[in-house]
Amino acid sequence: MYSFSNVTMVGRLTSSASMNVTSNDNAIIHFTLAITTRKKDGNDWVDDPCFMDVTFFGQRAKSILPFLNKGALVGVVGELNQRKWEQDGQKRSRIEVIASNVHILETKSMAEKRNAESTAEKSLSSSSANISEKVELGPDDFEDDVPF
Repeated sequence: MYSFSNVTMVGRLTSSASMNVTSNDNAIIHFTLAITTRKKDGNDWVDDPCFMDVTFFGQRAKSILPFLNKGALVGVVGELNQRKWEQDGQKRSRIEVIASNVHILETKSMAEKRNAESTAEKSLSSSSANISEKVELGPDDFEDDVPF
């Protein structure tokens, strides 16, 4: 019976991607994606990271390589693949994702800029909180006319 696997993941690169080129000039890039979920442990929330190896082939892989640096947030769509080999008489295997598409969602420099703007905005709002009075809005403060 034929089976099918499809994976969609969003995570951050644990290190910059590496590239190999085949004799036919096809690019193969490899990177590891850290996907973090949060789980409750008693009264505390604990981060639970999962690390997935990703392989991406072709011209698009070569073109996005400069953006796949440590800390970049990327989305990956692909399928699961189990690589099997024998080493020192023991059978080994590893699950990886063969990507059909990789989306750059946020580079490390974009994240740093966003964090700097957020910090500046927080300090500005805390300093202006003393000057302006807070206005509480309720459902009656909005017009009932819906433009569509």
